[in-house]
Amino acid sequence: MLYSHTVESGTLELLKKLSSEPALAHNFLVGGTSLALQIGHRQSVDLDLFTHLPFDAVQLLEYLQQRYQVQPLTVNNTIFITVIEGIKVDVVHFRYPFAFPLIEVDGLRLADMRDIAPMKLDAVTKRGTKKDFFDMYYLFERFEPAQILEWYDQMFHHSTSFHVIRSLTYFDDAELAEMPLVFDDKVTWESVKKRMIEVVKKNF
Repeated sequence: MLYSHTVESGTLELLKKLSSEPALAHNFLVGGTSLALQIGHRQSVDLDLFTHLPFDAVQLLEYLQQRYQVQPLTVNNTIFITVIEGIKVDVVHFRYPFAFPLIEVDGLRLADMRDIAPMKLDAVTKRGTKKDFFDMYYLFERFEPAQILEWYDQMFHHSTSFHVIRSLTYFDDAELAEMPLVFDDKVTWESVKKRMIEVVKKNF
């Protein structure tokens, strides 16, 4: 079951179209949109389509331009960022292995939450937007923090550093970020910060 209310109908329609494209046959949805479709916690607006295989960004751009209205923003063979039909779409060559099989439902390929969790933790260490902290809040509701850190170490091939743990309670950058639309009124930005502090104190 997908929580389709978490994305605009046009975004979901585009995702289904892109998922059926032969040129994107090895891509899968990750990030906040993938998580939102699986647990239904917040609205998400963009599409992150990762692949473990290398791709030719110029060829991919030409392919997409023949089929969609495309505005390229960054075109290289590692990170390909574009706006397709008014929706931001990132295609990324992700070199780190997944530990769990992809979830295939309704013609879509989604990363398992257990692989999204370490990727979200990595996002918190790098940019720390509010939406990333909200995602971590819901992931901590489902998985033990120590387990997420173990998945993080396995995915990125190194031991969890003090910086990673500290990032869970560093909110300065996130304070400036846009507030996501969260469907549970009881889960506020203040409660998310409180939960992050509790997780660090209790587990580390």
